[in-house]
Amino acid sequence: MDNLLKSELFKLRKNRTFWTLIIIILSLAASFVVLTYIDIRMNGEQQVTGLDYLTETFSGNNYMIKLALSILAGLFMASEYMNGVMKTIASSGNSRVRIYSAKLLVISFAAIVISLVFPATMLTLGTLLSGFGELPGISSVEYLLRSAGLTFLYAMAFASIVAFFSTVFSDSGQTIGVSLIFFLFIDTVLYTLGSYFPIIETLDNYFVFKLSMEIGELNIANDVLFKLAAVPIITYMLFGLLGAWIFSRKEIK
Repeated sequence: MDNLLKSELFKLRKNRTFWTLIIIILSLAASFVVLTYIDIRMNGEQQVTGLDYLTETFSGNNYMIKLALSILAGLFMASEYMNGVMKTIASSGNSRVRIYSAKLLVISFAAIVISLVFPATMLTLGTLLSGFGELPGISSVEYLLRSAGLTFLYAMAFASIVAFFSTVFSDSGQTIGVSLIFFLFIDTVLYTLGSYFPIIETLDNYFVFKLSMEIGELNIANDVLFKLAAVPIITYMLFGLLGAWIFSRKEIK
């Protein structure tokens, strides 16, 4: 297992798509903060602090994570089915469950890194330009730790979903296309179905897609916090097991 993890981490470190996505996200975050700072200063308005940027960044960061992972899954995981690498790995003597587990863990690590870039850049640049700031009714350290932990959990949950798609379709284009369409429209589909079927509306409140929009809230009750933490863990385990099951029975050409 250690050798599999080292191999996957090496491939991730050398993967140009991974680094390109990080650079793009970092550039977008930096540009937004700098341009906002210049605009506010020219208008003589009160500057936005680092923590203010952070509290407003989670919604946009969710979309960044989903889009980036959709692309990464297609060009990092699914592409190995097309170029013959996966067939070589599958015939290496390692069990397929271990192979899939190693790939899932590494793309989960990539998801955590990607999920950190946007908010960290916004917080750091905002702090350098306008100060760190403070939050009403909650410790800044507590908020940072809680929001970071939840962000990592949801990034891993999304990673397990795109890893599942890459295993099902085994094609870069299909994986990217299906993943993007799924993440872009799943909220609308669930909302529409929920208006006709109350049970769907109830279930939607326990899916990672809707809950991921709540991780940046300042004050979260303990029962809600438990739900926010438990749902992505269950989602990660569920899609991880489904992906491993499909991969173990898949004919790899």
